[in-house]
Amino acid sequence: TGTPTNSLLTTSAGVVIQGPLVAFGTYTPTLTGVSGVTASTAYACQYLRVGNVVHVSGKVDIDPSITSGTGTLAITFPIASAVPNDFQCGGTAVCGASFGMDGAIRADTVNDRAELLFTIAVGALADNESWYFTFTYLIDNS
Repeated sequence: TGTPTNSLLTTSAGVVIQGPLVAFGTYTPTLTGVSGVTASTAYACQYLRVGNVVHVSGKVDIDPSITSGTGTLAITFPIASAVPNDFQCGGTAVCGASFGMDGAIRADTVNDRAELLFTIAVGALADNESWYFTFTYLIDNS
């Protein structure tokens, strides 16, 4: 146990730990249709930062321009960070309205954001569906 003060934590034993501790809140991400997306809508998402790890969960609506196959939607981070390695961000997404539509989240190492890679099965609903997601990324301090 301890009392956080800015970036310092003094434990009950009197040990001082320096560095980023805990941050949390909500944010509305900026979305960019990279491929297979006609339009998208962002909703307030929640995040929790512990040290250099940030966990994000939320909802977006995607109106795909494809009836089957794969598409990509970019999602900005709540706390900016470079992601030079693809393994610094990962997660999953699922369409709330239809079977046959699932997604994975990875790092966009060129633009320093998350990418939701989604798949639409032939015959699945595809008009402006809600997607629920969760991902975790590592803040790069280099």
